[in-house]
Amino acid sequence: MKRANPTLDRRPPLILFVAIALLLLLALSGALVHFLTESWWFAAVGYGGVFWTRIRWQVIIWASTLVLYAAFLLANYGLALWLTRESPWRLLQGQSLTQGKALSPVWISLVRYGAIALTVLLSFDAATKSAAAWDRILKFLNPSNFDLTEPLFQKDISFYLFRLPFFHGLQQAIAEALVWALALAIVIYSLKGEIRPERGWKYFLTGEAKTHLCLLLAGLAVVIAAGFYLERYELLFSPSGVV
Repeated sequence: MKRANPTLDRRPPLILFVAIALLLLLALSGALVHFLTESWWFAAVGYGGVFWTRIRWQVIIWASTLVLYAAFLLANYGLALWLTRESPWRLLQGQSLTQGKALSPVWISLVRYGAIALTVLLSFDAATKSAAAWDRILKFLNPSNFDLTEPLFQKDISFYLFRLPFFHGLQQAIAEALVWALALAIVIYSLKGEIRPERGWKYFLTGEAKTHLCLLLAGLAVVIAAGFYLERYELLFSPSGVV
């Protein structure tokens, strides 16, 4: 009697792929209908080129942000793993790591895959937000001078309309990326034993891990300081028109 091929038996049925395709189509149907309606309307009024310019820039901005954001987070995650490559994965118990329980391979895999999944989700979220701000980015890249200078900071009025909103958005995005990179690094260093509360508050973190976290904190401090610097222009400008 001929035995069945176990490899073939483990293949998912074709109906599963069809069901997934239908679910994706239903989930994206609203966005697809909106996209087609917008393109037809812009073409009907003679502004099809404007519509496709917007779509092209949104795709470029989305893809660029996704790559840069994911690369930054994964670089910090990978650096934390590399700096602690000789240290075992252990779970802190009380105030002592030496008595902590070693993590099983299953939990180690969950931590790693969880960090990668979180990075992907955060990168998609940042890319979506940046693509929604396409008009702000295009205004920054294509400014027009008003030849009218305000008296307080001696800036052309165009600075407040074309450049300042972009600087605000960039500052917030960089600060958010630094916070998440810091969180990922702290989790890895905690599970690898680099953060040791039993040493006391002065020496609970030492070595290259301390340098890594301090650099991230220093970068975050600089970005926050840049935010305070930009806020001084709020004396003259408010995006909502209300001070």
